[in-house]
Amino acid sequence: MALADYKKIIDQAAEMATFQVALGGGNPNQHPDFVEILQYTASKGIVPNYTTNGRGLSSEILEATRKHCGAVAVSAYAPYNETEETICTLASSGIKINVHFILDAESIDTAIAWLKEPPSFVRSINAIIFLNYKPSGRKVFEKKMLRNSDRLDEFFELATSSRRKLKVGFDACCVSGVFARTNANPTMVDACDAGRFSMYVSEDLSVHPCSFQSGLADGDQLNERTSLLEIWTKSKNMSSFRSYFASERCGGCAHRSSCMNGCPLFDDLVVCGNR
Repeated sequence: MALADYKKIIDQAAEMATFQVALGGGNPNQHPDFVEILQYTASKGIVPNYTTNGRGLSSEILEATRKHCGAVAVSAYAPYNETEETICTLASSGIKINVHFILDAESIDTAIAWLKEPPSFVRSINAIIFLNYKPSGRKVFEKKMLRNSDRLDEFFELATSSRRKLKVGFDACCVSGVFARTNANPTMVDACDAGRFSMYVSEDLSVHPCSFQSGLADGDQLNERTSLLEIWTKSKNMSSFRSYFASERCGGCAHRSSCMNGCPLFDDLVVCGNR
């Protein structure tokens, strides 16, 4: 994304009283204007956060991160050598760290092992955030879909119990499992926030309720004629997500009012066992 375009987005987001922006799209800290991106975001009263694999974390970027960011999410990929190095680099700079762990039918075994006995390099992090594997991208592995695991009850029970050894968070695509498979307090869990509390803006200024819709449908185009606020309040695409969440898609399910029918895009993401 061009820096000038990014600043226009942040200017409009600030006018809408946006709290924070999550910078992703691969390894955002390797953007040539990344330090200015963090500085400008913070100057508008918005907290920037970003995801990284650790590559390209210069001393200048680390200092700007420490000064302006709420936290950095480190993407965890086996064999986790790079994950460990990145955590150590960020921790030595006094930066709050979360680990993003993609949860699927295979990696769930590692997730359970870590919750029982964390590797030394993750013991200093703020939290581990579990992201449900999405059937999206250049190649989809159907057998890796989380719902194919026979350890779902074990994982969700452990992850929400006092026996876990790490602070845990979930992306919205995991909450169907939290609602249906645990006794977690529902006031601490929310359904998908796409089109409700968040939206996605791509590098070409296409706007969607959810980033994973960008490869599936046309979004609304942010330009000189259409503002971010107009898209948020008037877009038929945004309204379609809100209508889905308010619908009777899951009928008489006891968790419908909390789970809000699960994912509007990928039915196979739902791991409640009820559909």
